[in-house]
Amino acid sequence: FVARETGEASSRTFEQRWFPDAFAGPMAELMCAIEEEREPLTSGRDNLGTLALVEAAYLAAADGRRVPLESPGAAVTAPLADILVLDFSQFLAGPSAALRLADLGARVIKIERPPGGEATRAMTLAGATLDGDSLLFHTINRNKESLAADLKNPDDLAAVHRLVEHADVLIQAFRPGVMERNGLGYEEVRERNPRLVYASVSGYGHVGPWRDKPGQDLVVQALTGLPWLTGSAADPPVPVGLSIVDQIAGAHLAQGILACLVRRGVTGTVGLVE
Repeated sequence: FVARETGEASSRTFEQRWFPDAFAGPMAELMCAIEEEREPLTSGRDNLGTLALVEAAYLAAADGRRVPLESPGAAVTAPLADILVLDFSQFLAGPSAALRLADLGARVIKIERPPGGEATRAMTLAGATLDGDSLLFHTINRNKESLAADLKNPDDLAAVHRLVEHADVLIQAFRPGVMERNGLGYEEVRERNPRLVYASVSGYGHVGPWRDKPGQDLVVQALTGLPWLTGSAADPPVPVGLSIVDQIAGAHLAQGILACLVRRGVTGTVGLVE
């Protein structure tokens, strides 16, 4: 639907590229009807169901609903519509996992430290900003709410503890020991809310000799030898151009969270995802 704004030729390319043949005719008719501010022509068609589905999906998108429609005229409840996620994480790995949950319908509240919020707000790529914050921050944290809370402030911490009691998922990416010092470690949280899925992402885990070492995408790429596989034979090791370690970590974290939510629904047992 975005391509529709660029003109008729772009719309035709968009339909051919992204829609199966059964959708091409109905989509073209729907777009023409919208441009001409009239009802779509449905009489005499063999694919009325397809046209109705496309129309319903378009209207849902126009209303801001993120999930497509299963059948014409009937809205689908997002899979995680009743799930509350508290996102304490920063940078990319944890926030990207929370983003996946938000895209599935979860309500995600991002906990940020005042006054400046998460550091990624100031980390720009090529100087790209939006509303005073990094475009990168908006990309990774779209579709979330934000709560400013200083965990060293007793009143703010008490408010966060109350939120935890109602949450379904908690995601954190602090150094080992930080959450525990604030009464927000896994064991403490489990006592407050036994139905909560606790998810943690770190460089090297919370046990072992490397637990306190800093974890960063390029560092982990180098440790794994991944840059040696990138570039030509004449090049020195070349890091992957994207933050691939963070993104894969976030994807696996989201997968583990979803698995625990399914298990909670089946057996009532939750757990810790690392």
